[in-house]
Amino acid sequence: MHTTTLSLLTLAAALLTSLGAHAQHRLRGRVADADGQPVAQAAVILQTVDSTYINSAVTDSLGAFAIDMTDGNAQQTYRLIVQHVAYETQEQTLRGDAGECLVRLKERARTMPEVVVRGERPIARLSGGRIIYDVPRLVAGGVVTNAYETLLRLPGVREENGAITLAGAPRLSILIDGRKMTVSGDALRAVLRAIPAEQVQSAEVMYSAPPQYHVRGAAVLIVTRGAKGAEAGWQGQVNAGYTQRHYANYSLGAALSYTTAPWMVRLNLSSDANHTRSGLDLDADHLYQGTRHPIEQHDRGESRSRTHLMRLETDFRLTEKSRLGMIYTAQLRTGRRSEGGSVGTLGASRSQTSDERPTQLHNVQLDLTTGFGLCLGSEYTRYDEHRQQHFSTCTADGRIASDFIARDAQTIDRLRVFADQSHPLRRAGWKLNYGAEYLYASDRSMQTYRPTGADGSTPPNARNIDSRLTERTARLYVGFEGALSPALTFSASLTGEDYRFADVRDRTLFPELSATWAIAPTHMLQASLTSDKVYPAYWENHGGRSFLNAYAEVHGNPLLRPHRTYAGRLSYILRSRYVLTLYANHMPDYSVQLPWQAPDRPALIYQSTNFDYKQIVGVNVLIPIRVGAALSSRLTANTFLDDVRHSHFHDLAFRRRRVAFFSRLDNTLRLTPALTLELNAAYITPNMQGLADI
Repeated sequence: MHTTTLSLLTLAAALLTSLGAHAQHRLRGRVADADGQPVAQAAVILQTVDSTYINSAVTDSLGAFAIDMTDGNAQQTYRLIVQHVAYETQEQTLRGDAGECLVRLKERARTMPEVVVRGERPIARLSGGRIIYDVPRLVAGGVVTNAYETLLRLPGVREENGAITLAGAPRLSILIDGRKMTVSGDALRAVLRAIPAEQVQSAEVMYSAPPQYHVRGAAVLIVTRGAKGAEAGWQGQVNAGYTQRHYANYSLGAALSYTTAPWMVRLNLSSDANHTRSGLDLDADHLYQGTRHPIEQHDRGESRSRTHLMRLETDFRLTEKSRLGMIYTAQLRTGRRSEGGSVGTLGASRSQTSDERPTQLHNVQLDLTTGFGLCLGSEYTRYDEHRQQHFSTCTADGRIASDFIARDAQTIDRLRVFADQSHPLRRAGWKLNYGAEYLYASDRSMQTYRPTGADGSTPPNARNIDSRLTERTARLYVGFEGALSPALTFSASLTGEDYRFADVRDRTLFPELSATWAIAPTHMLQASLTSDKVYPAYWENHGGRSFLNAYAEVHGNPLLRPHRTYAGRLSYILRSRYVLTLYANHMPDYSVQLPWQAPDRPALIYQSTNFDYKQIVGVNVLIPIRVGAALSSRLTANTFLDDVRHSHFHDLAFRRRRVAFFSRLDNTLRLTPALTLELNAAYITPNMQGLADI
C-alpha cells in the first residue's frame, strides 16, 4: 500500500507541476464541415505571411487542434492552411493572439464535363482509432426512439442474454459524452432508454479505448447534442411505448433540457411496467448413489416489476475551455414479484419471490475539465436490495419435503476518484496522456433461512451468510497518441493496476496499441491490440444459494477467480460504407455459469466455474444496400470459431470447438414521405456453452 500511495503522490506532483508548462502562447481552433460536424485528421499548418513554416498539428476526433507559437510573436499576422483529402484546402490569415478560431471546409467535388458527381455522405468514418457513425443518417427512417435502440443499430452490436455485446470484443463498455457508465445490466438499459434518439448526435466504436476513459478494451462513446452545444432555451420531449408479448408492457418517458450561457441542464425521466411469462421443460439422466435416474421437470412462472429512473445532468462552463459537470442518476424498482410452479419426477414445487422494500440505486459523479488538459473527478454509488423467497416442495406421494423462507440482502457502497492530464508534444499532432484512478468498494451481503409451518424444513446443507467484503483498486497509466504522417495515426498506453479483494492481492499490467491508416479518402485500415481483466460479481464470491424448483439450484462460488482477456482486431472500411473486421480473443481462466449434477443427491446445480481458456477467431461484415430512394437495407454477418478447454470440471475434462454464424438484415421501406415500414430479421446457428449445445 505504501508503494501505491507514493506512486499516487508522485503523479499528483507531476500534475501540479504541469500547470506551469503552458505559459507559452498556443493557437487553438476547431475544424468543421459545412454542416458544423467536426473534421478529424485534418492537417493544420501555420506559416508566416511570406510562407515560412512555423508549426503544424492534426485535428482530433472533435476537430480540435492546438499549435505552439514557439517561433513567432503572438501579435504578428500568420497564414493558416487546413488540408484534408475529402475536403477542399482552406487558407485564412489571422493574428497569433486571435483566440480560438473556427475553420469550415467544403467537400471535394469530382467534376466531369457538364456533370458534377458528389459522393453519398458516409455512414462511418475512421478517426484516431475510432469508427464514428453518423447516427441521424444511420437510423434515418427507422423506428428508433431512444439511445438503447440506437446502439443496437450499430454494426456488430447486439443484445445477448440481457447484455450489449460487440462482435469481436470480449466485453463492451458504454460511455456517454466522455463519461464512464459504472451502472450495468437493467440500470444501464434504463439510463439509455431514457435518452431520446433525437439527442444522440454520433456513436464512436472503439475496440481499444484510450486509458483516460478508465475503461479497457472495447467501448462505445455516445455523443449527445447537448455535449456539442445546443440552441439556447427550453427543449422537451414526451414518449410512450407499448410492447405486447404474452402480457402487455408499458413505458413512459420525458426529456427536458435548458441551455443558456454558461449553463446546460438536462433531465431524463422514465417509468416502465413489465409483466413477463417464463417456462422451462427439463429432461435429465442423473447418476447418483450408483444408479441412473430419469428426471423430468416442467416449470411455469410469471413476474411483474415497475422501474422508475431519473437522470439529472448539468454543465457549467467556467471559461471557454473549462467546465464543471455533475450527473445524478437514481433508479427505484418497486412492486417486483415473481411466482412459479414446477411439477415432475421429484414432485411439485412452488416459489414466490418479492422485494421486502424497493430496490434502490443512486449514483452521482462530479468532474472538472480545464483548458490545459487536466481533468479531475469523483463518483459515488450506492446499491441497496432486500428480497425474500418463499419456497416449498413436496414429493411425488404428496409429503412436504421442504418449506422455508430465504431472505437475501445486499448493500454496496463504492467510491471512485480520478485525475487525467494531457500534454501536446513538440512533434506536431502528438499528445502525451497520463493519470490515476482509485476505487474503494464495500459490500455487505446476508442470506438467512427460516422454516415455515409445522412441517417446514430448510434445504440440505443450507447455511446462513452474513459477510462483509472490501475491494481496493489503484491504477496508474501513461500513453501517447499522434500522427506518423497525414495518413497514419498511432496510439499506445500502459496501465498498472494494484487490486485487493478479501485475501486476494494482484498486480497487473495492461498494454494497449492502436493504429489507423488512411489508404485513400474512402479506404481505411484500423488495427488494435488490447488486454483486460474481468472480475466476478460480489454475490458470486459469497457462496449464496437460490432455488428454481425441486431439482435445480443456483450456487455462488467463493473460489471463482478473475480472468484475463487479450483481443486483437483488424478493420477495413471500403468507400466509407462497407466494413470488414477480423478479430481474435484469448481468455485464460475464462468463467461462465454451467449446470452440473450433484453425485450424492438429485440436484442440478448452476454454478460459475473457471475454464483453462476460451478462444474466439472470427470475421464480421457490414454491407449497406440501397435500392432507389424507397428501400434502404443493411446486412450484418458474423462467423466465428469458438474453442474452450476445461481440465477440472468436477470429475470431467473436455475441449470443444464449434463454428457459429450470426446474421441480421435491417430493411427500411419508405412508403410515403410520412410513412415508413421497417422489417428486420436475424438468424443464429446453434452454439455451445461448456458441455451443452445451445
